[in-house]
Amino acid sequence: MIAHTAGRGSAVRREFMSLELPNYTLLFQLLFFGATIYTLSRFVFRPLLVVIQERRKRTLEALKIAETVSKEAASALNRYQTKIEQYKDELRAAREEVRQSLAKEEADQLRKIREDFLKITRETKKNIEVQLRKSETALSNEIEELSGEIFKKFSLRGNEETCPARQ
Repeated sequence: MIAHTAGRGSAVRREFMSLELPNYTLLFQLLFFGATIYTLSRFVFRPLLVVIQERRKRTLEALKIAETVSKEAASALNRYQTKIEQYKDELRAAREEVRQSLAKEEADQLRKIREDFLKITRETKKNIEVQLRKSETALSNEIEELSGEIFKKFSLRGNEETCPARQ
């Protein structure tokens, strides 16, 4: 025991300390502290740790699910982009096929129009030649008739001029 000699308060302390009763305060404090730790760990800390672990498990599962969904979404996006590119390629090919088909059809129509034009031109030329021959024949007949008439007129006039006594 420590004894203090200074001051009035030291006498009281000496008397209190001089009692030969064992000091169980430290022992009781240790027992109460141990009981508190045991009670808290059993009724507070363990359930709290269980809740934290369950929450951690759910969080990890949610992260795994989110990662899986993200991978599936990325995969679906890649598939759709691939399909879009395929459709674009098919569309380009179809557009090119239609363009070639239209060009071929246009060339065929132009060829047909040329053939029809040539056919019409030949027919028109034949018709013109036929009309020309008919006109030539008609003109030649008319020329013969007119020359016959002129000949008759000149021959009648010639007879009258050669025979003045007849007048």
